[in-house]
Amino acid sequence: MDIMNEKTVKQVEKLAEEKISILIRSSIETAQNDMESDIFGFREVFHHAAPKAWT
Repeated sequence: MDIMNEKTVKQVEKLAEEKISILIRSSIETAQNDMESDIFGFREVFHHAAPKAWT
């Protein structure tokens, strides 16, 4: 693998981006579903953006 090759770098960046996205989504799902927690404050953000939807 030629790490100085721009195409190789782009491929590695894309793979890293996909893996990070999966890890973030998994963390959020675990926090919300398994722990029944809103540690990221999403509920408050959505409630502030659309309060009528929460009543």
